Amino acid sequence: MMNRPPSSGMGGGQAYGGMRPPSGAGGFAPASRAGFGTRTGAGQSSYGQGQAVMVGVGSALNTQVEVAHRPVTTQGMKGVHPQSLGPKRQVADRSYYVGLLRSKNAELLAEIERIKKETAVLQKNSSSAISMDTKSRSLQEEVNKMKDVLSDYNFAISKATAGVDVDAMNMDTEMLREHNAVQVKKVDEIFLSCKQLDSKAKDLEGRIKMQLDTLDEKLNAEPEKQAVYYNLRTQSTQLQEMVLPMQREIDTLQRKYNIMNKELKGDAMRQAALSLQARKVALLKQKQQLLDEIKASPNGQLPDEKTKLLNQVKTETIEIEKVQKDIDSVKEDIEKCKQNIRNMDADLQEYKGERAEKYKELEAKDREMQEFIENFDSAKADILTQTTAAEGAIVSKLEDVGKNMHLLETIDSTTTEQAQDMAGNLDFKKKQLDYSMSTHERLKSELDLRKKELEKVQNLDTKISNELQIITEKVAQNEEQIKVFSDLDTLRQNAERRKRELMARKVKVSALRDQMKSAVHLLTTNQYEVLQKALNENECHSALQAQESKIRLINQTVFSLADFVAQKGSEVDYHLLKADCLRMAEEVNGHIQTQ
Repeated sequence: MMNRPPSSGMGGGQAYGGMRPPSGAGGFAPASRAGFGTRTGAGQSSYGQGQAVMVGVGSALNTQVEVAHRPVTTQGMKGVHPQSLGPKRQVADRSYYVGLLRSKNAELLAEIERIKKETAVLQKNSSSAISMDTKSRSLQEEVNKMKDVLSDYNFAISKATAGVDVDAMNMDTEMLREHNAVQVKKVDEIFLSCKQLDSKAKDLEGRIKMQLDTLDEKLNAEPEKQAVYYNLRTQSTQLQEMVLPMQREIDTLQRKYNIMNKELKGDAMRQAALSLQARKVALLKQKQQLLDEIKASPNGQLPDEKTKLLNQVKTETIEIEKVQKDIDSVKEDIEKCKQNIRNMDADLQEYKGERAEKYKELEAKDREMQEFIENFDSAKADILTQTTAAEGAIVSKLEDVGKNMHLLETIDSTTTEQAQDMAGNLDFKKKQLDYSMSTHERLKSELDLRKKELEKVQNLDTKISNELQIITEKVAQNEEQIKVFSDLDTLRQNAERRKRELMARKVKVSALRDQMKSAVHLLTTNQYEVLQKALNENECHSALQAQESKIRLINQTVFSLADFVAQKGSEVDYHLLKADCLRMAEEVNGHIQTQ
C-alpha cells in the first residue's frame, strides 16, 4: 500500500476515497465518548480541537452503519464494528441459482424415494389383496356349490311335505330334458347354418374375385375395352355416390310425407275438406256424364228416368232371384242337416262325454255358417262400393295427370311470367301426382284385397259343399258309433272290465301313496333333524362360516386400503410441483442466457 498513514494518527489530514482511515482520528470519535480515558492516540491528535477534517470520501466509508450493543473493550472504550463485512449481494449470479436448484432437486429426489417406498408397500398389500381375492373367489364358488346342494335338499323336502307324486316329478324332469335337448339342437342348427352361410359367403367372394381377375385379364388383352370399362366403372361409382344422397333425400321426404299424412288424418277440418273436395269431384263428374248424355241424345234431352229405373229394377230382380235360389238351396241343405242333427241328438241324449262335445262343435260351426250366409249380401255390397270408389278415385287422378301433361305440351307458346307461373303449378302438380301415385298404389292394394275377398265369397258354395260333405262323413261315423252303443251287453262287459282294472290300479296307487307318506314323514321328522345337527357339527361347515366372516373382514380391509391409497395418491401427487420446478428452471436458464 502506498502512502498509508501511521496507525497512531501521525500523518496528514488528506486521504483519498479508497484509503482506510486511521483508527484513532480525533474528529471521528462520537461526542458521547469525550472525557473518558487518557489515551494519547485515541483522544487527541495533532490537528487540535475544533478543527474539521475530511477523512475519506469513498462510498464504503459514507455507508450508514448501525451499531447496537457493542461489547465494552479495554479502557472502557466502544469500538466501531459493523454487522457484516459489507452490503449484501445486489445481483445474484448463476452459481447462486444452481445451488438453489440443487437443494430443491435433492428435496424432490428425497420425496420421490419416500413415495417409491410407500408405493412398494402398497404394491405388496395389493399382491396380498389379490391372493386373498382369489382365495375369496374359490371359497365363494365352494359356498355356491353348497348352497345348490342345500337348495336341492330343501326342494326335495318341500315336495315331500306337499305330497307331490314322484312320477309327476320324474315326468316334469323328462319334459325339461327333452325341451333342453330340443333347444340344444336348435342352437346347433343355427350354428351350422351360420357356418354354412359364412362358407357360402367366402365361396361367393372367391368367385367374385375370380371373375374380376378374369375380367382384368380380358381387359389387359384389349386396352380399348379396358379404357371403356374403367370409364364406366368411374361413372358407376359416381352414380352410386349420387344415389346415396338422393336416397337419403327420398327417405327424408317419405318421413315428412308420413308425418304430414298422420297430421292430415288427425285433423278433422282437413278430413272434412278432403271429403268435400272428393264430393265436388264426384258431382262434377256426374255433371259431365249428364252433359254427355244430353249431347248424345237425339232430342237434346235426358233419357226417361222411368225407363232407366225399370231396366235397373229388372236387372237387380234377376240377380236377386238368382241369389235367392242359391240361398234357398243352401237353406234346404242346412235344414236337412239340422234335421239329421236333431234326430241324432234325440238318439244320443243318454250318452255324454266327448261325443257330445263334438256335436256342440258341429252346432257352433252350423251357427257360424248361418250367420255368414245371412250377412253375405251386406258384406258383398260394402266390398263392391269400396271397389267402385277406389276405381273412381284412380280415374280422377289419371285425368288430373292427363290435364297436367296437356299443360306441359303448351308451355313453349307462353311468356316468361306465364312460364314461371306454370313452373310453380308444375311443381305443385308433381307433388300432387306423387301423392296420387301413392294413393293409387294403396288403392290398388286394397282393390287386390277386395278381389281376393270377392273370390272367397264366390268360392263360398264350394266351401259349403265341402262342409256338408264333412258333416255327412261325421254323420256316418256317428251312425257307426250308434251301432256300437246299441249293443248294451258288450258295453256293460267292457265297462265292468275297465272298472276292475281301474280299481286294481287304485289299490296299487293307494299303497304306494301310503308308503310315500311314511317315507316323507320319516324324512321330515328324523332325517332332517339328523342332517341339520350333522351339518352344524361338521367341521367343514363351521370352517366355511369362519371363512365367510374372514372374507367379509378382508373385503372391508381392502375397501379401506383402496380408499387410503386413493387419498394418499391425491396428497402426494408431485407431478404438478415437478412441472412448476422445471418451468421455473427453464425460465431462469433463459433469463441467464439472455443476460
